[in-house]
Amino acid sequence: MVSHLDAIGAAGFQINLSGDLGAGKTALVRAMLHALGITGTVKSPTFALLEPYTVSSLDFYHFDFYRLKEPG
Repeated sequence: MVSHLDAIGAAGFQINLSGDLGAGKTALVRAMLHALGITGTVKSPTFALLEPYTVSSLDFYHFDFYRLKEPG
């Protein structure tokens, strides 16, 4: 995965995960970020809504919209 960072950044790569609470979405994000070289804690953004990470020159944004209600 690390060898593909340039292609990921150039393409504006985006992954959208959807699932019930506890389905493992954050566990998957955590595994991907650790595979890319993040060594610190990868937290669930359930309360913060966003947890940003930087790998090499790329910015990764882990959003969690679980607590947001649908409009109207």
